[in-house]
Amino acid sequence: MYYEYLGVTKSFKVGTFGLGITYLTTGPTTVTNFQGVYLGTYVTFDIAVGLNYGALIQPNLGVGVGWKLIYSYLVPPWVWLRMPELEVTSGGIGITYAFDAGTIYKPFQFLTLAGALQNIGPDISYTESGASDPLPYTLRLGLRFQPIDNKVIRIALTADVTKILVGMFADETKTFFENLGYEFREAWKGVGLEIDYYDFIKLRGGYFHDSEGQRIGFTYGGGIKAGGFSLDVGVDQDIYEFKTTNRKFSISYKF
Repeated sequence: MYYEYLGVTKSFKVGTFGLGITYLTTGPTTVTNFQGVYLGTYVTFDIAVGLNYGALIQPNLGVGVGWKLIYSYLVPPWVWLRMPELEVTSGGIGITYAFDAGTIYKPFQFLTLAGALQNIGPDISYTESGASDPLPYTLRLGLRFQPIDNKVIRIALTADVTKILVGMFADETKTFFENLGYEFREAWKGVGLEIDYYDFIKLRGGYFHDSEGQRIGFTYGGGIKAGGFSLDVGVDQDIYEFKTTNRKFSISYKF
């Protein structure tokens, strides 16, 4: 499985504009018929192309919006042609769009608060019958507390909560507060510590908790910055119950 992102931003007097491309693939999928005969292999993927805009409306308050086109490739047309026993003639490819919106607020020099709503848009449909699935509407809340900030060292504490909004309060047998408690327990939560030395070397460590998805454990990473270039590596393999080698590599350049 691979998750890749490429983005570029440019600031103007009226604000900052951005263009981003997100690509996700779960890798190759092998197709066999009911008799076990191999028919072929294809690669599933999702791709989203987005336009974004952000601006300061006050010295300590910024807002941003984004729009993206989403293309989801789950099953290619040749699968239906080679497997008529499925009695499906088309489907497996979905297209939709979505909006994002966010805000960032800095009430004090050492404290930053942020919130974002993501993937707000029409359902996506893969089948010729018209059945559709909702997008993963997501709410993200976060804060950054930076008690030490000087030329030599910066230390920041962070915390964030991520909640998928689809299907909330679905259990009608529970009271409002019981459902609310479940939704909070089910949300993804994370805390972290970042140490920045001379704006050159960054070291990070954190803890992530997702009880519903059974992803619980410590994360860590670090990076280096020089001459406008930044290289960052993040590792979260310890949050999974199974053995994996999850790595996140980020490279950026500031013109």
